[in-house]
Amino acid sequence: MSRLLNANMVRLAKSRIFLLAELFMVGYAVTAYVSACSALESRKSGENWNLYFFNGLLAIGIVMAVFASVFLHAQYSDHTIRNKIMVGHRRSHIYLADYLTCLGAGWLMCATYHLTGLLAGLLLIGSKMLEISNFVLGMACSAVIVMAYTALFVLVEMLDQNKARSMAVNVVASFALLAVGMQCFNKLISLGESAGWLLRVLEKAVPFVTAVYVTTGNDRLSAAALICLSVEAVLLVIIGISAFRKVDIE
Repeated sequence: MSRLLNANMVRLAKSRIFLLAELFMVGYAVTAYVSACSALESRKSGENWNLYFFNGLLAIGIVMAVFASVFLHAQYSDHTIRNKIMVGHRRSHIYLADYLTCLGAGWLMCATYHLTGLLAGLLLIGSKMLEISNFVLGMACSAVIVMAYTALFVLVEMLDQNKARSMAVNVVASFALLAVGMQCFNKLISLGESAGWLLRVLEKAVPFVTAVYVTTGNDRLSAAALICLSVEAVLLVIIGISAFRKVDIE
């Protein structure tokens, strides 16, 4: 599988959609800290630095939906996947290589946001922007949030050879997860300990809820979300591999 990964990394380095995603995360980070600077000057805010340092998590789902759809579909349009199968590569290895490549790209996008934000924050605000709560847990949650998003979007893209349809499904899914996650977060905050079992399940299973907890520094953030999202990602990858073995490659 190392040859598949190496080939994917070469494609990633030349990918325009990856470059655009990286530039978007740079611009998003700068915008976030310019906003923080304006809020400080107007004395409206400035206490919750998690909101700015981890703000990229609120957008990474949509960015990954577009990136995975464009990057992976190129393999169908130029018959790369069919050629890989013909030369003897196992479908499970092809799927895993594509998942790991997109996962690595997603982690790089998050790293780009954090590093750009760190530089912008230090220049515009100073060392006070380093006062981040639950930093280690927040970074770990960032990693598994990207894992879960990537697992879902890769599954959709690898099983549907129609570019427009698969991209539409992924983008709609990313916005649906955002909407459901925001609704769950608001309900959980208002209900507190009286929240029902369904809300508690969604709290751990929907990546956007964990992203909001990280960015707000909410006390409900726990290691249970790490476990749930990790298991979710693994299950989606297993389902994707099983289904991809049955796909008729054109």
